[in-house]
Amino acid sequence: MAETRVYKRRRPERTDYYRIIESRFEELEGIWPECFEQKYGYLRKEVMRAIYAFLDCGIPENGVARVFCDGCGSDYFVAFSCRMRVACPSCSTKRSILFGEKICGLVRPISHLHVTFTIPKILRAWFRRNRKLLKRMVQSANWAMRIYFRETLGIADGPTGGVYCVHSHGNWFKQR
Repeated sequence: MAETRVYKRRRPERTDYYRIIESRFEELEGIWPECFEQKYGYLRKEVMRAIYAFLDCGIPENGVARVFCDGCGSDYFVAFSCRMRVACPSCSTKRSILFGEKICGLVRPISHLHVTFTIPKILRAWFRRNRKLLKRMVQSANWAMRIYFRETLGIADGPTGGVYCVHSHGNWFKQR
C-alpha cells in the first residue's frame, strides 16, 4: 500500500524578511511616487509581480502539487513556489545552483577572465528609467570583448563567449 508522507515545508511566513515585506510593502507602494519616483524612476511591474509572488511562495493555501514516487510508491504534497529571482531567497538560491550547473555543462574547461563593466555616473539615470537600455549595454559589452580578443590574439574567427549579469543594486542607485 502506498504511503502518504507529510511534506515539511519551509514556512516562509515565519521569517522576519517575509513579515516585513507583508506588513510594509503596500505602504511603500503608496508613497513611492511622491518619495522615490523622481530619483529612482517608477516602481516597475516586474518588481510588483516578484513581491506578490514571493508572498504566495511556499504557502499551501495558495496551491500544492501532489508528488508520486514510482520507486517506493509514496506520495506527498509540495506547496507551489514563485520561481522568482532576487525577491525570494529560496527560489533565488535554487535558480543560482541550477544556473551554475548548466554553465559548468556548457563551458569548456579553459582559462577564463572576469571583467566588470560599469556605467558612468552621468548615464546611470537613463538606465534607471529605461531598463531596455541594459540589454543594449550587455550586447555592446559582448561586442567590445569579442573585438578586443580577436584583435589582441590575432584570430579572425576565434570563439568567444561570456556570462553577463546585470547588477542594478547597491551603489548603482546612489546619487553622489
